[in-house]
Formats: sequence, structure tokens, C-alpha cells
Amino acid sequence: MRTPLLTNIWHQALDLEQKKPVSRINMDFYNPNHAEINLADNMEMPNPNLISFAIPKARLNMPPLSLEPIDGIIRDVKIEEDSNDPNHLKGTINTEHSILCHIKEEKGMPHRVTLEFDRKVFSKYLKEKVILIDPGHGGKDTGGISPVGLMEKDVVLDFSKRLKKYLDYWQAEGIYTRERDVNVPQKDRTRIIKENNPDLIISLHTGTGTVGEVLGPRAKFFVDGEKKGKETANNIYMPYANRLPFPEREVVKSSSKLLSVFPERSIIMEVSNISSRLEEGWLRDYGFVEDMVRGLVVGIKNHFSKSSQKL
Repeated sequence: MRTPLLTNIWHQALDLEQKKPVSRINMDFYNPNHAEINLADNMEMPNPNLISFAIPKARLNMPPLSLEPIDGIIRDVKIEEDSNDPNHLKGTINTEHSILCHIKEEKGMPHRVTLEFDRKVFSKYLKEKVILIDPGHGGKDTGGISPVGLMEKDVVLDFSKRLKKYLDYWQAEGIYTRERDVNVPQKDRTRIIKENNPDLIISLHTGTGTVGEVLGPRAKFFVDGEKKGKETANNIYMPYANRLPFPEREVVKSSSKLLSVFPERSIIMEVSNISSRLEEGWLRDYGFVEDMVRGLVVGIKNHFSKSSQKL
């Protein structure tokens, strides 16, 4: 029998449109004699958030691999050859929550093993949460303008509508301060916040800087609510920023009056830097923007899951 070689491993977080909220780890083995892999018989859970697996009589035909999906369910995946036995693979999957996985094996060429993790845990933390979405600017107030004419007011309104789609899916209540291209005065935005008393306020903007400079996203918290406000901003921002190819990882203070209403649960999220041609290109790429929105949803879930741990 020839030793099966692992030829590929990859991660999927299925989109809402596919109607199956799961995270997947897929592993393909090249095995000309169709030897049984039987991964289920070689798995352990040393703790509720860690899965260890072993694949006997298998070898890597690639360097040891580490994946960091940052998808709100799977934290990282690692696979390598056992130092004591090169014909033996070992791996680990760290998860954000205690969650069971379902294993599927498809015999063939290659032999595919799929581990599925249910993403319905998002509903546990988002269900019935009231989240106020504040798309900045609007109407004659364009906000920042990119080198090729992309306007901040349009970017954040589109971003807001995409975000609400995910919040609706996970049974949260998303509320807008504006749903179309109009300017909403600051006093009216503040009134909407006070009337709804939301669990979280996210004011969406884009950053600006020197033309051409790649700055990436940034989150802001109220200057006088430093401890809890900064914690909220970090909880949401880091999962968002870590999944994107931006250079900066920055959370800063702001004196915005909008943040002062409920400072401990309010942030301004600058989703990207509109004055950079490179970042403008990303903001015009609908697939990339969709990935940004999914990252923000992971950040929101991260915030509420951490908050629940303190109760």
C-alpha cells in the first residue's frame, strides 16, 4: 500500500446565500490505493475548544501548514508531520466556542475529509440585540472623496445595508439613522440613538490621509469613556482588521458627540482609507467589501460573546 499524501487543506465560511451557516475545514489526500483514512477514529478533544487529530500512514507533500480563518468559529488550524514518525500526521483545530463538528469523508481521487462546524452560535449572541447602524454623511455632505471620485457617503450606506442583511440573518435588530442619500443632522442622529437605547452603536465612516498612502481601517471610542469604550472598540475592531490586508491596527480616542450618548457601547468604524488608490480599488470590489462586512459581523459577535462572559 502506498502512503497517502496530504495534497491540500483549506477553509470555507459559507455565505448566507448558500443557506447553510457552517464553517468548513477541507483536507484532500492523494491515495492511489484508496486506503481508509478514518479521521473520526483518530480525533480527540483535550478541552472544549480544541480538537486534535491524527492521520496514520500519511505524509505531507507540502510544508507544515497553519491557517487562521478568524471567522468567528475557527481560530486556527495546524497540521504537521509527527517528529517521531514521518509517516504519521498530526493536527489541531482551535475554536472560539465549545462546538461539535460533523465529519464527512468522500472516497475517490483525491480522498476528501470535511469537518463542519455549525455557525448558529452567532444567533446565541446576536439574537434580539438592538444594533444601531449610523452611515456617516449623506446628501450634500459627501464626506471623503477618493482619487477617482468614490464618495464616503455612498461607501458607508452600501456597507450599512450589507451589514443589516447579516444582522437580520442572525436575528438581531438593525436600526439605521439613514437608509438613503440624505443628510441627517447630528441632533436627529442623537435623538434616534436615545429613542432606541441600542445595545451597540456603530457609526460607519472611511478614513482619509495623504493621497496614495495605505492606512487601512481604524476604530474610535469616546475620549471620556476610555476603559469600557476602548474595550468595545477593540473587541469589534481586531477580528475585522486581522482578516484584511491592511498595515495598520489602530484604535484611537474621539471627541465625537455621537459617541458621548452611550460611550461604553458606541464606536466609530472607519472601514478603510478612501484617499488611497489601492484601498479605493478594494472598496469598489464588491466581493472584498462583502468580506469586510463579514469581518465586522464577527467583531460584533466577538463583542457580545466577551460581554456575556462577564455577566
